[in-house]
Amino acid sequence: IASKEKMWTGFGFNLIWALSLLIVANILIPKFGSSGLAMAVFFSYVIHFVIQMVYVKFYFKFQNK
Repeated sequence: IASKEKMWTGFGFNLIWALSLLIVANILIPKFGSSGLAMAVFFSYVIHFVIQMVYVKFYFKFQNK
């Protein structure tokens, strides 16, 4: 994303990551404590990975046409 000069898009992905981390952490920490925080970090990175892969797939699909 950075190599294609899409830094604002990268910022948006990181913002989604941070918001998902906060939301999931608020749900899981009261139930599981520090393990809930670890799970929240894991889930937020999974969300981050999925949305970036969807973006890259569609970006390069339309870029080649």
